Amino acid sequence: MRHKEIEILNHATAFQNILIPKIPDIIQQFKQETQELDYVIDLNEAIAQNKESLFTNHWIHCNARGNAIIAKEVLETLKKRGMIEGV
Repeated sequence: MRHKEIEILNHATAFQNILIPKIPDIIQQFKQETQELDYVIDLNEAIAQNKESLFTNHWIHCNARGNAIIAKEVLETLKKRGMIEGV
């Protein structure tokens, strides 16, 4: 069982290495396609300059510090858009 898990993770890592150079183009296209949607928030800028480790599991899940940064950004965005008040 463990051998199969390691094999899958190694395959995923190789795929990530192929995908990484394409990420800026993917993000730009996604931004263009979702710019009119008020329920989509781009959180890339909120974490882009951070020097701390914010993810676990190969960039899939945020750790506690990443979650705190994201939660703050979502809250501020919702306030700016007038979707919540007084929080």
